[in-house]
Amino acid sequence: MEEESLSNVDVFLREELFEHGDKESADAAHNLTALRNLVAEAKQTHREVGSNTKEYLSHPVNVFHLARRLRTGWKNAIGHIRNSKPCKEWHMPQLISRLANIEDNLPSEGELTSVTYNLLTIQHTQGIRTQDLLRGKVGNRSALEPISPQEQFQVAKVAVDEDDYFYAAQWLKHLSRSAKLKDMRKEEDGFNATNVLGMLASAYFRINMLPEALKVTNQLLKKDPENMVARTNKVFFEERIARGKESTKTGSPKRFGNEDTYRRNFERLCRGTEIKPKRLKCVLLPTWPRSKLSFHKLEILNRRPPIVAFHGVVSRRDATRLVDVAEEEYEKIAMDSEEGFRTPEFTLVMSKLGKTRAAQYKQQQLLSKIRTKLSTLPYTVRPPYTSGESEARNFGHQGFYIKPNPHFQIQNLGAHTGTAMVFLNDVEMGGEIVFPTANTRIAPQMGTVVFYFPSFKKFHTICPVAYGTEWVLIHSFYERRAPYFCRLHEDPDLQQK
Repeated sequence: MEEESLSNVDVFLREELFEHGDKESADAAHNLTALRNLVAEAKQTHREVGSNTKEYLSHPVNVFHLARRLRTGWKNAIGHIRNSKPCKEWHMPQLISRLANIEDNLPSEGELTSVTYNLLTIQHTQGIRTQDLLRGKVGNRSALEPISPQEQFQVAKVAVDEDDYFYAAQWLKHLSRSAKLKDMRKEEDGFNATNVLGMLASAYFRINMLPEALKVTNQLLKKDPENMVARTNKVFFEERIARGKESTKTGSPKRFGNEDTYRRNFERLCRGTEIKPKRLKCVLLPTWPRSKLSFHKLEILNRRPPIVAFHGVVSRRDATRLVDVAEEEYEKIAMDSEEGFRTPEFTLVMSKLGKTRAAQYKQQQLLSKIRTKLSTLPYTVRPPYTSGESEARNFGHQGFYIKPNPHFQIQNLGAHTGTAMVFLNDVEMGGEIVFPTANTRIAPQMGTVVFYFPSFKKFHTICPVAYGTEWVLIHSFYERRAPYFCRLHEDPDLQQK
């Protein structure tokens, strides 16, 4: 999308240069300096990235830079172009339509906020130090550029909006110590030192660090003695401290309160050190039909409720082929030549892919092979049953988090009685499947199948992927009606088991 924007802007700037005769006249006539700076920045980034686009987009800081550039820079640039003389006076419906499509698909303010907050979630779950993330370091991976002071302030603002004052305080503290802060001007940068210190004092107060809040407020009053808000806050903090209100020790404040146990468990499981693996055993178990026997490396992750993992079920070759098919389809959807850019759906139903008969036949062969393996795993479903669709899903830096409804009943799922999740690639950092209520966590490993039965305690979430993306194949099983056979979702006694 940015490459398309660059090509259109180049055409526009050339036409403006032709119209006015020289660069200085064009800039003076239409104030194109900001636009030229944006183009220069984007071109420099593209030159450094080269053909390593996938690697560039694997890093969350790079994605943040790109999303911010698209939202703040390119949105204004494309709006400028659409209102320009060439677009208004020349008959170019295709160009105008293309620009309109790009503009419609640029990140929204909410999407930019989500990308921004992903940085903080990754920082928390991976235990990354703020100073390392500011340098663009995630694990052993470095971003193309560090995070600028303007971007630091934006991240801190998002943290405040999300009531995450713990990380707001950390980011604002580093920004307040930056040598570049004295050069920030509210008219140009959107903030200055006074804004940073005021927000930092408020964040400290929110996490009950009253001495630190008072200290920062005093610093603010040295810069701006007439600041009425700071003067009022100073009196308030001094009174609270004098009354002996308990304050948190510096360096050990609580991030959130105790009201959301599910979210805390989710982040605790994602953040925790690698759980010691169970002792794996290669067990000879009957498959279905029972006339066949095969070896399965089974790991019991949780007994009540039962959550199990079968290792090495899908070969690396088959998993890679499936990911290639899904990636190709996602790219086709996103770069549709007739409709322009559009966002793919959350899931890809694998049985419906393939434009040609030959492609469909190869995909069906591959899917049939994997579905057969899933259907014959022991301790999963009992016949009579039917298999649902196989869906490929791609998870990124945001992971996947959904809080279950406490009034969930298994009857609401109809005859859905089992789900198998297949890891289709290895993940460098993050991407663990966690069951917050069951206190269970498993790291992604290509070819491993995680199987569980649906219930309130087995709602799963996926930790943010700190680098790269994660591909998962999800396959569901449903019970069929049969004479003299009570299905699981119709039998309360079986549900409790």
